[in-house]
Amino acid sequence: MAKPPKRASALTAVRGRVAHLLAPIQAFWASLVTDLEAIRGAPAVAALLVVCAALMFMEQGADLAVTAGSDTCKASWMVLATAFYGFQCWFWTRYIIEQHRRRAPQAFARQQRESRLIAWLREWTPRLLGGGPFFIAGVATLRAEVDLWALPYIFFALGLVAVFVLWARRRVTVYFRLDHRQLSRLTRWATFVLGLGSMALLCVWPVGPSQFLGAISIVFLGLAFITAALAAMLHASRATRLPVLTGLVFLALAFSLVNDNHAIGRRTLQRRADADRAMPLPPARPVAPDAAERPDPRTGKDTIAMRLKAWCAAQGPQACQPNGPETPIVFVAAQGGASRAGYWAADVLGKLQYETQGPKPFSDRVFAISSVSGGSVGVMAYVSTLVDRPDLSGAPFADSLAEVAGIDYLSPAVSGLLFPDLAQRFLPVAVPLLPDRAETLETGFEAGWRQHCLHPDDADIDPGPGLARCRDADLWTRPFLSLWRPAAGSPAPSWLPIVMINGARQEDGRRIITADVAITPEDFPNAVDFHALAGRDVRISTAIHNGARFPLVSPGGTLIDAKRERQGHLLDGGYFDGGGVTTMGDVAAAALRLANAGNFKLKPIFIELNNATNTDDTAADLIRAGAEVCEAPSDGETPPGCEPNPLFRAKPQNFAPDLLGPLLGLAASRGSHDTAAAMALAQTVRNHGGDIAPDDRPAPGEAAATAGPEEAGEWGVSPTYRLVHLCKPSSGQVPMDWALSKSAMQHADEALGIRPTPKGGQLLIAQDLKMKSACLAETRVRDILLDVDPTAVVGGGQTRPAPGQMKRLDLWAWLAATGLAALVGALAVGWADRKLRKMKLPATLGLQRCRTAPAFDRAVARWRTAWADQPKVFAYVWTAFGFDLLLIAGYAGFAVVLALLLTANQPVSGAGLPVHAYLTPVFRSGAGLVLLAAIADLVEDGLEAWMIARGARDGAARAARIATLAKWVLLTVGALALVVGAVLGCERGG
Repeated sequence: MAKPPKRASALTAVRGRVAHLLAPIQAFWASLVTDLEAIRGAPAVAALLVVCAALMFMEQGADLAVTAGSDTCKASWMVLATAFYGFQCWFWTRYIIEQHRRRAPQAFARQQRESRLIAWLREWTPRLLGGGPFFIAGVATLRAEVDLWALPYIFFALGLVAVFVLWARRRVTVYFRLDHRQLSRLTRWATFVLGLGSMALLCVWPVGPSQFLGAISIVFLGLAFITAALAAMLHASRATRLPVLTGLVFLALAFSLVNDNHAIGRRTLQRRADADRAMPLPPARPVAPDAAERPDPRTGKDTIAMRLKAWCAAQGPQACQPNGPETPIVFVAAQGGASRAGYWAADVLGKLQYETQGPKPFSDRVFAISSVSGGSVGVMAYVSTLVDRPDLSGAPFADSLAEVAGIDYLSPAVSGLLFPDLAQRFLPVAVPLLPDRAETLETGFEAGWRQHCLHPDDADIDPGPGLARCRDADLWTRPFLSLWRPAAGSPAPSWLPIVMINGARQEDGRRIITADVAITPEDFPNAVDFHALAGRDVRISTAIHNGARFPLVSPGGTLIDAKRERQGHLLDGGYFDGGGVTTMGDVAAAALRLANAGNFKLKPIFIELNNATNTDDTAADLIRAGAEVCEAPSDGETPPGCEPNPLFRAKPQNFAPDLLGPLLGLAASRGSHDTAAAMALAQTVRNHGGDIAPDDRPAPGEAAATAGPEEAGEWGVSPTYRLVHLCKPSSGQVPMDWALSKSAMQHADEALGIRPTPKGGQLLIAQDLKMKSACLAETRVRDILLDVDPTAVVGGGQTRPAPGQMKRLDLWAWLAATGLAALVGALAVGWADRKLRKMKLPATLGLQRCRTAPAFDRAVARWRTAWADQPKVFAYVWTAFGFDLLLIAGYAGFAVVLALLLTANQPVSGAGLPVHAYLTPVFRSGAGLVLLAAIADLVEDGLEAWMIARGARDGAARAARIATLAKWVLLTVGALALVVGAVLGCERGG
C-alpha cells in the first residue's frame, strides 16, 4: 500500500521539474501575447510590409526597381508612392493604438506603467513601420544596381527623416497649432476619398495613369489603400466584437460562385450580345466548286492543306513540285515568360527579318508559329507589323517589333488586380462598371501598339503625315482573324505565317488553341479550337491573352460557347507546354504528311526560341542534340574529355520536403514536360538524319549530307532543329515579368549582336546584365539563315538606338545646403524646446487661439512676465527661428530631390532637350510659393509678438489668423505646384 504514494511523489517531482523548465518559456509567451495585444493592428500592417519586401526581393521585384531607377520620372513617383505607403502604415497603426487607449484608458495606463517594453512598442512600432517602405525600396534599388545611383541613398535618407519626423510630430503639430483629432479625421476621410478616386480613375482609364506612375508605384499605392482597409476592418472587428475580417474572407469565397467577371473578351459596360455582333466569325473564303480542299465547316477558317497550298504559291514556281528539290519550310516555337519572352521572340524574328532584306524575306519562309504566354506578344507584334507595314524592312522593322514588345504591360495588370478586380471579389454580383485585371492587361496591349505607332521617329519610317510607324494605330482592337483577311485594296504581304496561340483549360488540361487555321483532332490530338468553341472571334489583344494568362497576374478566363454556356476556364498555355513545341510538332507533321501525299519534298527547319536565363547554354535542360555519356572508372578519376551524364545532377531541396515536395514536384514536372517535348522533337529530327548542332554543318564547298530512305522515314527529308537561347547574364537573370528594364532589353539585343548606339552620353546597360560567357544565340541565328538559303551572306552589323544620359544638373550643393539648414533648425528647436519646458512655457505663443478676452488677457500677462526675462525671450525666438528654418529646409529639400530625379538621369528623346526644360515654370512657381509660405509664417510670429507688446487683440489676432491661413494655403498650393510641375516636366521630357 506504500508504493503508490512513492510513484505519485516521483511523478509530482517530474511534473514540477518540467513546469520549472517551462516557466520561462510560458512567461515569455504570455509577455509576447500581451505585447502584441498592446500594439494591436501592427502585426497586420507588418505582414503587408513583409509581402512587399518579399516582392521586392524577387527577381521580378528587382527588375521593377530597375525600371523605376532607369526612368527618372517614374523614380519620382516611386518616392512619392513610398512616402504615401509609409504614412498609411504609421497612421493606421497609431490610430488603432489610440482607439484602444480611448476605450480603456485605465488598462492602457496600467500597462504603460507596468511594462517599459509595452510603452516603447506603442511609441516606436508605428514609427518604424512608417519608415519601413523607404528602407524596403532602398534595399530593392540597391540590390538592383539601378542606373540612378543616388536613388537607394535617397530612400535610406528619407526613411531616417520619416522616423525623425514621426518622433517629433507632436512638437511640430503644437507649433503649427494643429488639432490631433481634426487631423486624424481629415486623414481618414482623405484616404477614403483618394481610394475611391483612384478606383474610379483606374476603372475609366486603366492604362495611362498606371503606365505613367509605373508598376512599382501602383504596387505601393495599392498596398497603402489595402493597409487602410485592413486596419479599418480590424478596428471594426474589435469595436463590434464580431469577426469582420474573417467574415469578409468567407463572403469573398462564397461570392466567387456567382460574381464571375472573367469572361473572355469582356469589356466594361459591354453586353454579351453586343460583343457577339462586334466580333462575328468571318465568312469562309470562296473556293471553286470542284476544289479538293474546303474551309472548315464549323468556323469557316482555312485548313492546313489550304494554307500549305498558299504558302507554296508564295515560294515561287520551283517550290513544292512533284519530284522536285527540297523547299525549306520554317516552323517556330516561342516559349512563354511574360515580357522577357515577348521581347526575345520579337528580337529574334526581327533579327532574322533584318538579315533577309531581299525579294524573299524570312517571313515568307515561315509556315507557322506556335507561341505560349508572353511569347505571343512578340509573335503578334511580328505578324501585325507584316500586315500593317508590308513595305517596312531592315532595322526600322526590327526596332518597331522591339518597341512594341518592350512596353510596360505590368502596370495596367497590377492596377486592375489591386483596385477594381480586388473590390469585385467582395461584391455579390459582377458589376459592369468594374473591369477585371484581364481587361486592363488587354487594354494595355492595345495601348502599347497605339503608343508605338504614335511615337515620333525617323522620317524614313513615317508612312505619311501625322503617323509614325503604323497605318492603323488601333490594330490590336480589331478582330484576330482580320489580320489574315485584309480589306480589298489594302496592301498585304505575299504570305502571312500561321499563328497558333496555346492556352490550357483548367478543368481537363487540354490545349485551347487560338489560331487562324482550323484546329482538327486529326492534326492536333486532344486540342480544342477556340473559335469553334466560342462561336465568335475576339480582339487581337484578347487572342494574345488567351495564351498569356500569367498566374495570379491574370485570372483564368471563363470559356463561353456559342450557346452561351460555360465550358470551363482558360489558363496560361505554360500549364500544358511552356515552350509551344508540341503544337509546332503537330503542325509540322500535318504539313509533311500533305507534302508526302503530294509527292513533293519540304525541308523542315524547327526554331525553338528559349528565354530561360536561369540556365547556361550548356545546361542539361538545353541539350537538344543528345548528351555524350561515359562512365568513370572504378578509381573515380574521370578520363579527359569524358563527362558524366548531366541529367544526373540536381540541386537537393531539403527544406520541408514532406510539405513542399508535392508542390515543388508539380511545378518542376510542368517545366520538365516542356523540356521533354523539345527533346523528343529534336530526337525525331536526329532520327531522320537531321542537323541539330551547328558543328554538324558541312564546311564551305562541301556537299551537305542527305538522309537515306531509312533515316528519312515518312518525312523523306533531313530536317533541322535550332535552339536560340537567351544567354545567362553574369549575375542573376533577366526576370520573367510584364515589364522589362532598359538594361534587360539591351542584354537581349547584345545576345543577338545588336549593338546599342546611344544618342548621347553613357549607355544605360547595367553591369550585372553583361554576358556571363560566349553567347551562342547570334551563331544560331546565322545557322538558321544558312539553313533557309545556303548562299545567303550574313552581314550582321545591326544597331539600335539606345537611351543615353543627359548632363547632370549640379543641384547637390543645394541639397547639402538644405540638409545643413535642416540640421541647424532641428538643433535650434531642440535647445529652445528644452529651455521652454524647464520654464513651463509652451513652445508657441498661440495668442490668436484665445477666443475670449479674459483668456487673451491672461496669455498676454503671462508672456509679458516672461518677456522681461531675456533668456525666455531668447528661447522663444530660437524656437520660431528653428521651426521656420525646418519648414523652409523641408520643402526646399523636397523640391531639390524632385529636381534631381527629373534631371539627373533623364533619357534623351529625339534631338534631346536642355536640362532646364524639365523644370517647368509650374515647378519653379511651387518652389516660390513655399518660400512665400515661410515668409507668411514669419509675419505670423511678428504679429503675435506685437500683440504681446501692445496688448492689441482684435486687429492683430485677425491679421495673425489671416497669416496662418495664407501660410497653409501657400504650402498646399506650392506642394501641388511642385508635383504638377514635375508631371509636366516628365511629359515634356518623356
